[in-house]
Amino acid sequence: MWLKQALEQNAEELNHRVRLARFHSPRFSASAFSGFLAQWLDSLCESLADWPAEKQEQLLEVGFETGLILEQHGRLQGAAAEPYRRLFERVLPVWLSLHPEAVACISALLNTLFKLPGDERRAHFLDDWQALRPEPSQCESFLLVLAWRHGLVEYREAALSILSSVDIETFGLHQPERITSPWWHAWDGRWQEAPQRLGAHKLLNGDFESQPTLGLANGTAVIQAGRDQWYLYADAYGTRLLPLGKTVVLEGVSARVARELRQAIPADLADPCQHLRTESLDLITFKNSYQVLLLPRQGAEQ
Repeated sequence: MWLKQALEQNAEELNHRVRLARFHSPRFSASAFSGFLAQWLDSLCESLADWPAEKQEQLLEVGFETGLILEQHGRLQGAAAEPYRRLFERVLPVWLSLHPEAVACISALLNTLFKLPGDERRAHFLDDWQALRPEPSQCESFLLVLAWRHGLVEYREAALSILSSVDIETFGLHQPERITSPWWHAWDGRWQEAPQRLGAHKLLNGDFESQPTLGLANGTAVIQAGRDQWYLYADAYGTRLLPLGKTVVLEGVSARVARELRQAIPADLADPCQHLRTESLDLITFKNSYQVLLLPRQGAEQ
């Protein structure tokens, strides 16, 4: 009930913010946003009805702005809404009841969910968040570690740095002494052995408009297609291609693919073209494919 009263008391300012959102996002749905206020946000506010007035005001501000952002990104309707519905209806009520100061962390939590690659990853991320329920002072560290685990592998070094300075058992890791290996699934207690494929033509919702080539830049694997170049980040938790800020000259590639690597190539990929080896992986391109094959290096697992 207090949410309705607060919305009425601040109607002029809040309606102005909605008008601005609709101006900047022509597909903004006022009905979807109203549904967010009446269901998701109201349910959260009612679960925290005993909060003091200043905390309720802070929750209204953060919640209202979050709803605008969600609708501007098309996350309040259809299947895309489910992770965020769960966040408001199941995750935040418990977490905020334990840690009222965590209301200041909602925006960072939402931003991390946006970045994760797919709704399945978002669902597993929320599973972990519900189980761990970090204190507000730990929020940034937990976000980095869990974002890495659930697909943002470019955060690997930052996550390992955090894990080296906290009680690692908090995260329920298996054989944490192996966590520095890029192919050890520390949460599942197993090695990543299977090859991974990445990339596709832009017509198939991929990144490449021409066949990819390989190389190294500053010791890091780079994939190039036409004029576009990407750093490759890869470990047991996924692969990510992040654009380079400027074009660089690549080195370190070989046209020869060793026999033992050829034996690991899936049958539907033929005519290997280039081979690039780093400390932790082998990359292979193919003459008649836009895919790149990634093979975890066994030596990196020991």
